[in-house]
Amino acid sequence: MKRFFALFTILILALASAAKVKEQQTTRPITIDDLLKVRRVSDPQVSPDGRWIAYTIADTDKAANKRVTQIYLISSDGGEPRQLTNEKQSSSSPRWSPDGKRLAFVSARDGESQIWGVELSEAGPGSVKKITNISTAAGGPVWSPDGKWIAFTSDVYPECRNDDCNKQRTEQISQSKVRAKIADRLLYRHWMTWKEGKRTHIFAASTDSPNSNGSPDSIGARDLTPGDYDAPPFSLGGPTDYAFSPDSKELAFARNTDKDEARSTNGDIFTVPVAGGEARRITGDNPADDLTPVYSPDGRYIAY
Repeated sequence: MKRFFALFTILILALASAAKVKEQQTTRPITIDDLLKVRRVSDPQVSPDGRWIAYTIADTDKAANKRVTQIYLISSDGGEPRQLTNEKQSSSSPRWSPDGKRLAFVSARDGESQIWGVELSEAGPGSVKKITNISTAAGGPVWSPDGKWIAFTSDVYPECRNDDCNKQRTEQISQSKVRAKIADRLLYRHWMTWKEGKRTHIFAASTDSPNSNGSPDSIGARDLTPGDYDAPPFSLGGPTDYAFSPDSKELAFARNTDKDEARSTNGDIFTVPVAGGEARRITGDNPADDLTPVYSPDGRYIAY
């Protein structure tokens, strides 16, 4: 009996040792290539009726040293996802229209990043149409509650009053043989992007007046925050710092107008008519950073 238990113990130890060796043979440390193969899922957006979720997946192209992001759609009940975009350039920031029939997104499929829209139905996505056509690129789309406007941001030259001026300034800089840059204030660079004297402004583009080639007409996009200030202020992430009123007639936004803004945290909330006009400062008495305005459903209040 003692010999039996001794042999049984040896057998157990041998099996355990073999299993450990096999585990060591089949496992290895994680490498950078393993991490680069991981698909990055982000920015989930639930449709107004709660039936669908639009989201993005970013895949890394190591050879090209870049990531390409595409937009996908999946039922909130689960199932197989449907890929909505499949261009060589990235598409991002999917945003549902209030009626859930359209999806706006950002894509550089024809050069500069612009806001695009696609009709969605049970039969599948329809044709993709360009909503903005601004030379300085567009991002951060936000639908108005009535679906007639999309607010977006673009970095423009504050002294320019139209897109032709911005286009000419950009061409002059790109064609100049002088590559030296003069900075006389902060902030002058974000990561790998120089400000080049530009300011972030908020625009409103009409979604109901495209011309024959699918891009907005000359009055389709309007600069709602002109001037030598960033609106919204520079941010490394977080909620959107502009929002439409429930009646779609007004936009609330954050802006810092202090002279030395790099050392200031005194942003304020402003409101401006979507049809154009002077912006009104509504939190000037608060010497702190006021951000992320959100209207109450009845439009009587703004939380920030």
